[in-house]
Amino acid sequence: MEVSKSIVCVFDDNQPIDYCGGCRGGWAPYGDPSKTLRENVEVLAARLKDVFGERVECRFIDVTTSAIKNYPEIEKIIYQVFLPMTVIDGIPRLHGFLDQDLIIDTVRQHLNGTE
Repeated sequence: MEVSKSIVCVFDDNQPIDYCGGCRGGWAPYGDPSKTLRENVEVLAARLKDVFGERVECRFIDVTTSAIKNYPEIEKIIYQVFLPMTVIDGIPRLHGFLDQDLIIDTVRQHLNGTE
């Protein structure tokens, strides 16, 4: 029996981030400022796999490429929010930062049906 998998997508333009104060990170759980957002999402993907195993898949979607065309509903709204934007199973959940702990908690609530 195959277990259904939740998909976590992080949409961003992957441009360098100018960290300031609490904006978009610079320290745990927001990620390593010396890495690109794509690299920080790879770290998030590993953490999600550690916590949820094969129940969750994490993807980075560069909104400046044609990859965004695969997500027409997100493409309609992506420029109305602050990047990065985290989408879980097609539902926009968070935007403007990459808080790995908050994403993990949100995925946990989603999987448990307690959101």
